[in-house]
Amino acid sequence: MRISCDFSVRYSGSIEINNKSYQLYNLIRKYSLEWLSKYSEIYDALAEYLYIDGVNYAYLINYFIDYSSYYFSSPGLDIILPYIIILDEFVDEGVELEIVDTFPHTFKECARMVCNRKGVKLRVIKESYIKRRFNPLYNNHKMIRTELVVRLFLRYLIGLLRKMTGKDNRVAGDVLLLSNTRFSAHNERENLIFGPLINGFDNRKLSWKVLRYEKLTQTTNLQRFVKEFMLENVAYIGDYYTLRHFIECERVFKQLRKRWNRIKYKEEIKQLFVFRGYNFYELILPRLELVFNALSYIAADTAKITKKIIEKEGYKVLVLDHEENMYGKGFMLNTRTAQARKTLALSHELIYPGCIHTHIKNPKVLDKSSKIWRPLPDIKCVWGDYAKKILVDYCNYPEEIIKTTGNPKFDILFKKRFDRNEIIKKYGLSAKVPKVLYASPGNNIHTHKCVFEIARQNPDLEILIKPHPNENLAPIIKLLSLKETNNLILLPKHANIYELISVSEYVITLGSTVGFEAMLMGKIVFELELSGKHSDSMQYIKSGAAIKINSANDFQKALNRFRNKDAKIKQMNKIKEYVSKMHYKNDGQASERVVALIEKLLNTN
Repeated sequence: MRISCDFSVRYSGSIEINNKSYQLYNLIRKYSLEWLSKYSEIYDALAEYLYIDGVNYAYLINYFIDYSSYYFSSPGLDIILPYIIILDEFVDEGVELEIVDTFPHTFKECARMVCNRKGVKLRVIKESYIKRRFNPLYNNHKMIRTELVVRLFLRYLIGLLRKMTGKDNRVAGDVLLLSNTRFSAHNERENLIFGPLINGFDNRKLSWKVLRYEKLTQTTNLQRFVKEFMLENVAYIGDYYTLRHFIECERVFKQLRKRWNRIKYKEEIKQLFVFRGYNFYELILPRLELVFNALSYIAADTAKITKKIIEKEGYKVLVLDHEENMYGKGFMLNTRTAQARKTLALSHELIYPGCIHTHIKNPKVLDKSSKIWRPLPDIKCVWGDYAKKILVDYCNYPEEIIKTTGNPKFDILFKKRFDRNEIIKKYGLSAKVPKVLYASPGNNIHTHKCVFEIARQNPDLEILIKPHPNENLAPIIKLLSLKETNNLILLPKHANIYELISVSEYVITLGSTVGFEAMLMGKIVFELELSGKHSDSMQYIKSGAAIKINSANDFQKALNRFRNKDAKIKQMNKIKEYVSKMHYKNDGQASERVVALIEKLLNTN
């Protein structure tokens, strides 16, 4: 059999097996439940070894073992395990292999393991690997750690400047809201995640405080913070840094590295990395070395800075966008035995079988008195009963902590009347031409090309491209420069997605929250699946609420169908039925229900 891979763009590559093409992204999503279950098994086991100063660091380093951050040269579990699954599923005879990849030799070595076990021959016909400009830097653990320390020191310097100018907010609040600058606004009552809650706090006269932070491994959020928020009187994570903090981080970092060096050659550790009968320890070892010799400094920083904030702030309830938030975990781990500090987590991330909350059934990690306790909030608020069932059945959550409230972020969709003329003017759109909004999943050149073809085939439509906030715009700009059509409009990364949905007739997504938000706003949604079986994690397609399209021609056929009024009404009825099933009540009162739960937590302290 012939296998040809092009993984030159991480996650959005394609693989051709005996002339049948599949998208890597779809295959990763399809099998996510399996590989994330293995992932949770690994960090549960590592938790036995990584308890230091009252904090279990296994739950702070897990992100770096799992996710292959784009500028690091060693692959994580999110690359290796899907590669093994794909090969194990398809290989049943000798393989001729062609590879283009971002991670040198990884797919080839996975293929070698699978072929050896199945007793078939492997012949590599051609292989090439994408060269990164800074590869020598990213292969040097000391250089990476130094870069991280410098990056954290920037936070310290920004905090120092803010203190000197009196911009560090020292006013305490009973409720502390941990906000990524990606969601922040100049007036935090307009915060994309927490704004509806803040308005509810004001109505009930509850004291609150927003604490802003930016993601360390992305420069875009720091740039935005410096440009827009740095000298605003809203608490910033850098306000709490001291020189002593770096000494503490170095001490913990060295302890973690020492623990790793002591256990890394133990047979029980090697056996953790057996998946579907394949031992991939040698493949994951470079990533583990990277984690414990460099990236674990971030884990040390997370634990120590959240402890410092806890000491400085007199909050009673911490509110998170979701509990997989790394700083949120730091807070929860540091308050494991503190009865006076409670945590409530919203559901910013989608919840489905194989979501980021996936966890094997393990009663030991649910014991809060245990050193290997898995950090979970006191209350977890979910969209509806579907999400609650998933968390209990697939994610090992105690049912009693889950509360069905609906999503506060969606309240505005039931209350606000969007001014079409104002939005059209704001983004420079045509007032008369029908619009299709494409919510980019981020850095997927294949879907971009398909949407560009849709634009070419439909000159009577205006195609709005809303990039992902963390997306590299260069590939889109390159496609636009070809000038094959003039009905494509590239919008700013931080354009208001609800405004864009409101002026669009149709929305194209890849299984994202945007699709659901569009349905709540009464829009017809197309799920773009170029090849391979779609995971349909949120049952958009299975329910009939969204239309699956594999190509620009599919979009054209569906569009023609919806020119019929009866077909459009039938689709809208399916959408209404679906959103009623997935989201509690749809009454615009989710924030009120969450605020009531927070007030109850405050009164129990």
